Amino acid sequence: VAAAGAAVAGSGVASDTQKMLVTPRFTLNGGPQRVVIEATAPVSNSWLGLDIDLVNAKTNASFPAPLEISAYSGYDSEGSWSEGSQHKEVALAGVPAGEYFLTIEPSADPKVQKLPFTVRVKTGGVFNSNFILMLGLVLLYPAILLWRKSAFEKERWSDSDFSP
Repeated sequence: VAAAGAAVAGSGVASDTQKMLVTPRFTLNGGPQRVVIEATAPVSNSWLGLDIDLVNAKTNASFPAPLEISAYSGYDSEGSWSEGSQHKEVALAGVPAGEYFLTIEPSADPKVQKLPFTVRVKTGGVFNSNFILMLGLVLLYPAILLWRKSAFEKERWSDSDFSP
């Protein structure tokens, strides 16, 4: 099922850790692109592991995307604390267009009997590292010019009685 740049790939319940879930097929359009796989589960003082593979239906090329969702909270001598999140995502780069499906192998904390979860596939966007790299490259040239100007002024005023 596709919806506005996102495909809801599937959902399930992590009750049988030996069971592998396979989602319906969905299409990724365009050239090689960034694909984000998001998972959400109502974990509370427990964890859910999802071994997810994005599989091309024609070529069987697989893109592994393991996720672990965990959220813990409690109280101690310093007050309340919490860590983790009920939502995790992983981004895959350079996924070619085509028809895909997900294979999901859930595993959960042994004390959890049933744990529903939702998995969503989204396309598009850029990696933040690309932005930071380009910003660094753009700012490199002005930094070199500023350093050269400073070195020139320092050399120019070095023999002066009014050297700064």
